[in-house]
Amino acid sequence: MKKILNTTFLILSLSINAQYSVWTFIKAVPGENFDKILREEISTHQKNRLDAGTIKHFHVWKAYWGMDENQSFSHILIQGYGDEIENWAKKPSMRDTFSELSNEEYYNLQKKIRKSRKIIGRMITNTVSYYNNLDSLPKSAVINFYNVKSGKMGDYKKLHKTITKETFKNAKNSKVAWMAREVVNPRGEGILEDINYLTIDFEPYWTERFNPTKIPSEKQKMINKKNRQKLIAAYREVSPEGPSGIRKIVDKFWGRYTIKIDNY
Repeated sequence: MKKILNTTFLILSLSINAQYSVWTFIKAVPGENFDKILREEISTHQKNRLDAGTIKHFHVWKAYWGMDENQSFSHILIQGYGDEIENWAKKPSMRDTFSELSNEEYYNLQKKIRKSRKIIGRMITNTVSYYNNLDSLPKSAVINFYNVKSGKMGDYKKLHKTITKETFKNAKNSKVAWMAREVVNPRGEGILEDINYLTIDFEPYWTERFNPTKIPSEKQKMINKKNRQKLIAAYREVSPEGPSGIRKIVDKFWGRYTIKIDNY
């Protein structure tokens, strides 16, 4: 069963650019086996929703390191939808997925799940821009969180819509994927309620770029430098000031997280 789930999730997750997606930020409770619950009960339910056509894909992004001192969340669960979001709460519900359980057994399952994690917040995001030159599923991502200033969202979205796959068409051995997403309705406390925009740099491998405890290898340093040069060049094509100048004008940079991408 696990092998079937892994194969299905891998195939469906190659298309990571669902127009709308629901992001749920989780803080796993130590000692309560949240990852095991993800691999088993939660993935079984999401597979059922995939088969029913309610969602287009399901991702588990594990936070390896965050810029905020307390690392506010440990996982992001992402459910992808199409051009509409109205069906995000439609069936099958988890009770439908586990219909063979008695009421008592289902209650105990819910209790186990609740005990294993704390939901920090949830947000619906919408695609602004996306390009993908990768020929395989990304293994990691670096997410930048922003609060775009009032009245500047249109300018920021216009800027990012000009950065597409075409920007990198002449890049030698280009292996990059990138996404910008607008937050439609933030639902969280503290830090999450201020975030209204995301950009994500995807990597085909596990990156060491923002690992604060490990010195990158010389080869990794060269790869990191080349990738950064490509991204800076892409920004300069649309703004001579580059990304730093753009950010000073139009937004507040909240923080950055390095993510490992898993698909259960």
